[in-house]
Amino acid sequence: MFYEKADDRVERIVRLVERCDDRFVAQLAVYTRQKMNLRSVPLMLVVDLALTPWRRGGLFFAVGGDSGRDVGAEG
Repeated sequence: MFYEKADDRVERIVRLVERCDDRFVAQLAVYTRQKMNLRSVPLMLVVDLALTPWRRGGLFFAVGGDSGRDVGAEG
């Protein structure tokens, strides 16, 4: 694992993240940035959460407390 290619590393992390709870992944992103001073891994984790809310159980909308149905609606 020490000498893996970047693409292989990304694929491995994505596969692992898919198996984890959304909140854990969000907390992991914060931890890896603030405590471990990593840059690319936290971004990858957050992008995975943001781009796939339907696959990841809807954390993207659950955090705001809204289903997202009225986004952009007037009134």
